[in-house]
Amino acid sequence: MISDTKLDSQNLRVAYTELISLYSHSGQSFFKVQNDIENGVGHFKKAFETFEICNKKGIVDIKMIKNFCESLHSFMSMLPYTEVSKNSQYVKKIIESQQHYIGLIYLNRKVIFKYAEKFEDDSLNWLLDNNFSEGTKIGNIVKAVNESYVFIESENEKYFAHITDFLDIKTTFELNKVKQGQLVSFEEGQNYKGPCAINIKIISS
Repeated sequence: MISDTKLDSQNLRVAYTELISLYSHSGQSFFKVQNDIENGVGHFKKAFETFEICNKKGIVDIKMIKNFCESLHSFMSMLPYTEVSKNSQYVKKIIESQQHYIGLIYLNRKVIFKYAEKFEDDSLNWLLDNNFSEGTKIGNIVKAVNESYVFIESENEKYFAHITDFLDIKTTFELNKVKQGQLVSFEEGQNYKGPCAINIKIISS
């Protein structure tokens, strides 16, 4: 079990992201190598439960979302047809409950199409219309000492983010209330120091 007291939010995200991958890879191994369906399903479900824990903690980032979506796609791809009927509603519930995250990345279409194919159910195809516009990036807030700006970390890049570039924040009081690690969407812009974040929007869980 990961100890929250010993890690800051950034390192917690890294640790939980690796844990999701570990559960997923273990599930794949049980399916492919050991032909142990029960343990395979169980480990994939642990991966999904771990992502839900991170959602509740507010420590989700783009890499974690990718690992989660890849795990979900692998689970559906490898699930034996003898297990399809008993897992169809479970998978559908996961996709519906995490649709706001799944729709943030390119794996969205891959996951939804695989669900429709595996379970012969196209009722979730409407989620394909929820993609973010081209050029939109996803990142996490990193607080700064100055109250009028923060930084946004996105896939190993850090962007300056001034309060005036937030679409739903108008005052320093509101910006101060934003949690460290809060997930946001943004576009890349330029200021006199180089790349920065513009059109920043808080992503609600």
